[in-house]
Parts: sequence; structure tokens; C-alpha cells
Amino acid sequence: MKFTVVTNSPGCLVYYHRLFESEILKGVDVDFVFPREQQEWFAISYKQLPGAGYYPVKSSNDIPKKFIEEVDIVVTGTDYGRSLDYSVDKLGYAAGKPRMFAVDFWSALEERCKNYTMHNSLVLVPNEYAGKLLCSFGIAEEYIFVLGQPEFERLLVMSVDEIYDKQKDFRSARNIPDNVTVMTFYSQPYSDYKQRYHLDALNMLEYDVMGFNELTVFENILNAVATSKNRNDIKLYLKTHPAETMGKFDMILNKFSFLNVEITSEAKDQLLFGSDANIGMHSSILVESLMLGKPAISVQIGKKYHGRDYFITNELGITKSILFREELAEMFSSLSWPVVENRNIMDIPLNSVERFLNAVDLLQGRK
Repeated sequence: MKFTVVTNSPGCLVYYHRLFESEILKGVDVDFVFPREQQEWFAISYKQLPGAGYYPVKSSNDIPKKFIEEVDIVVTGTDYGRSLDYSVDKLGYAAGKPRMFAVDFWSALEERCKNYTMHNSLVLVPNEYAGKLLCSFGIAEEYIFVLGQPEFERLLVMSVDEIYDKQKDFRSARNIPDNVTVMTFYSQPYSDYKQRYHLDALNMLEYDVMGFNELTVFENILNAVATSKNRNDIKLYLKTHPAETMGKFDMILNKFSFLNVEITSEAKDQLLFGSDANIGMHSSILVESLMLGKPAISVQIGKKYHGRDYFITNELGITKSILFREELAEMFSSLSWPVVENRNIMDIPLNSVERFLNAVDLLQGRK
């Protein structure tokens, strides 16, 4: 059986890479198609440059027909407002090919899934809750398959000792003293989306709508660190997103050059394991932090989008968003966070590879 994975989403690319690199699926004929700007990120994440089976493209117009017409199943993500995922759904549908759509993370699900063609397809969701959400948005149950989330599963099956050893190795390799608290802010390219993709559907991510973006949040974080009594004992990493414009943080970093702050393109895993706490806005990496038993902090100072929180764990009360500068300042002054007792707090089923094979059988049986 032959698959093509086409996605604009780094999260979905990781999701499918974890599936197809498993022992059970090794040897399966699969090609990965993704944007050219993610080549460097791919090389950092997987210690190799895209080679056989990996095809960076500029746009959906560059996808060779063979990746659609000569495969058994077209596989994509549910990346909101981007071109590749949505376009390949239409191409696959026009070619009469079964399609699979991965929900790698279940925030803003209605906006992400409402434009996909559900005929002859399956939406792969991470848990029962996500499936119920999709049903409430009008997607028929027959198109929903609870798969789990292979990237989250990888973290859930790790022992506490393994997690601790990885953190110790991280600190040792960088000569970070024991008294220093390490945090990472995982940026998202909100200020870049509209400029890069020119889509009205992305208006929901505009600063005027949300009330914040990655630049304002990062500056608020540095202000809080600068006024903290612990500022000399805090090491903060800024992890940029693969789709971000480089250089946009330079002015802020120069303003706070007296702090121990470092912008990095290191692999996500290194930072995730190495940090004492992980900070973001709506990034799924915050859920990965929870699944390692580490604090996850969602900073949304300035939030004004009609009271709605796009970050699913905040909406469910599993995590709490920081909405005010005073809250953020107190967090950096006390350096204390709630302990994560239930690492599988989102009830994600395991054995995602076996479940994927069941989904393939189900989809093939509908022909």
C-alpha cells in the first residue's frame, strides 16, 4: 500500500513521521510533502536533510500528480487557513482517492475542519472528547476515528527516570548551575500569518482581534523576568516556530540584553525535556509539557476575543492562562507552579500505530 503525507503543519508532519517510523509501519511506501521553509526545521528535528521520500514544495501547485494519482490513500492534516492541507484534500477528492485528516491538536477544531470534504475520508482525532466536539460541529460520526496522538504517546510511555535523566543531560551539556530555573517560550507566527498567506480566514489571529501576539507576549515575559527578584537565577530560551520571520525579535532582545535570554533553533525535544517549565500561547507543546509532568503556562495578556479561549486545556480548566501582567510578575517572583499529577490528563489512548492500521482497513473497506 502507498501513502502520500502532505501537510503545511509541523505538528502534523511530526505526527505522521512518528507513525511511519514505527517498527510496525517500517517499509511502508510513503512520501512526505511539506513547505520548503520547513527544510531547516526538519533537519534540526530529525538530524538529517530531507532526502528520498521527503519533498519540499513552494505551494500546492508544485505537488507532482503522482503523489495524488498513484497512491492508495492521501494523508494530510487540519492546518487552519493554510494552503497545502486544504488543497490536497480537494486534489485527492477530485482524483477519487480516500483521504485521512489528522487532528494533531484539538484547539479551534470547528474553524480547522469545517471546509474539508468528508466524503470517502476519516478524521483521525486524539481522543473521545475531540470526536464529540466534531460531532457537535455537524461532522457525522462515521467520518470520525479515535486514533490517539503518536507524538503525545511517545512522551506518555516514558518513565519518570528517563525524563529526569534527559533534563540532567541538558543542563550538564550547557553548564547550567543547579540554582538556575530554565524556562522556554515557544513562539507561534501570529504576526506572520496574514502577511505570508493573505487569507481573510486568518483574521481571527490578527492582533486587533486577539489582543496579543507572540511579540507582545514575549516582551511581557521579559518585563516580568526583569522585575523579578529571581532574574539572575532564570535562564529563558526563545524557541521560534518553523514558519516565523527571522529577526523580528531582535529589537526586544536588545532592549533586555541584560537578562539571560537566548533565541534558539534547537530541536523541540531538547528544550522540552531540559526546561523546568514551558511557556507559550496556544502551542500544543504546552500539552506535551503536561505529559512530561512539567508545568505549562499559557500567556495571553491582552486577550479580548469575545471571552473565548482557543487553547483547549485552558477551556477545560486543565491549565490556566495568564491574562494580567501582575499574575506573570508573581509567577516569576515565586517560581512555583502546580504539580502535574496525571500525565495523561487528556485521556489519550495508546497504541496509535495499531489504531492507524484499523483506520486504514476501515477506509479501504468503504470503497
